[in-house]
Amino acid sequence: MRRNASASLKNAPEGSLVCQMHKGKRCQFLYHKADMPGDRHRRYLSVKEAALIKKLAQKEYDLDLLGKIDGQINALKELETQLDRHELGTAFSELHPKKQLLVTPYRPSDEDYLAMWLHEHPGGQNSYAVENGFMTEQKEEVRSKSEKMIADKLFYSNVTYRYETSLNLGGKIIYPDFTILNMRTRETLYLEHFGKMDDPAYCTQALKRIDLYSEYGILQGQQLFFTMETGDKPVNMKVLDDFIKTKFT
Repeated sequence: MRRNASASLKNAPEGSLVCQMHKGKRCQFLYHKADMPGDRHRRYLSVKEAALIKKLAQKEYDLDLLGKIDGQINALKELETQLDRHELGTAFSELHPKKQLLVTPYRPSDEDYLAMWLHEHPGGQNSYAVENGFMTEQKEEVRSKSEKMIADKLFYSNVTYRYETSLNLGGKIIYPDFTILNMRTRETLYLEHFGKMDDPAYCTQALKRIDLYSEYGILQGQQLFFTMETGDKPVNMKVLDDFIKTKFT
């Protein structure tokens, strides 16, 4: 339905259709142009303009339908955030231990999933040496003070992450600054800190990195997030706070 309504609106005429009852019995259709407010800019439509009348009525329906569909989609997204996925795992954990040995669960427990994720994302895989690094609360060495601030904020917010885990994008190996697990949705997210955005060459490479992510379906605001700074403007930690609030609360 959404596809049909959207396609129909591409060919819809300007303006809207007004139905005015004549003596309470017969509807007379008037054409109202969107950029001309007021009754004086309406004109009656004749029987000869039946095609226009039909298109305007279809347009009103399509717009209303799209609004309702988008409302339903937003409601479903809100409902999804409230689902207790942990409860699904209890179907296995509540079995007698002897019975668990006989069953293959369709959804690993949170503990098992976390262990698998950590095994697949060991962290510290970038062979480029860290010089004069900073030690985080998670006992790993990062390349800048800002990255330490980000790492420690994630740590104290109980967000599971790994630093510089390798990621293969079409044969090109990159090392996202922070690879993050959203345990609630079991989604892997990526957080990049671009720390030299006043350097034109660095800025160009950062844009290429974002394009590479996008090329392989890792989209900004969905799976990809980033923070930035320049020599004059330090990293805005509120951006990180908003990320954590949006994805983990």
